[in-house]
Amino acid sequence: MRSNGPSMFLAFIAAAALLAGGGRMLAQVADLPLKPGLWEADVTVKSAASNVDSGPEQVCFTAGMTLGEYVAATNHGASGTKCDVTNKVVTAQAISYDTVCTGPHTNAKGHADFHLSDAAHFTGSSHMTTTGSSRGKAMTITVDKTYTAKFVNASCGSVKPMASASNGG
Repeated sequence: MRSNGPSMFLAFIAAAALLAGGGRMLAQVADLPLKPGLWEADVTVKSAASNVDSGPEQVCFTAGMTLGEYVAATNHGASGTKCDVTNKVVTAQAISYDTVCTGPHTNAKGHADFHLSDAAHFTGSSHMTTTGSSRGKAMTITVDKTYTAKFVNASCGSVKPMASASNGG
């Protein structure tokens, strides 16, 4: 009989990564505006099972897009998941908050920090611990994300704007 252990574990990691964030949480996080135009962003995801660095990716932010919208767009919530934000601290150049997410098969608790060091750079990190089950087996996974981004150009060229609440996405 073939074991489904690794694939079951990877499926749980995927669910944990998807659970962290989402559109409902976005409304609870006061936000920092981003300079419109072409940005180069890099997101590194680390967990017990894998380390993934997406490598630099070009992202087009439209006028009025915020840091929270970027975070939500890169962290699609799992279906049926509800997240609540607490301990929110917002300054002119930073956002930090705790979040608790509950869903049909998983629960998560985490913390995120984002810093807009100047109009052309932001960094951030998040730490999320997710518990749940996959195929009847209880699992816990910790996912750490690191974000870095820098402004490249006022024109996005051929890069399609990122979907957000403010631009109809």
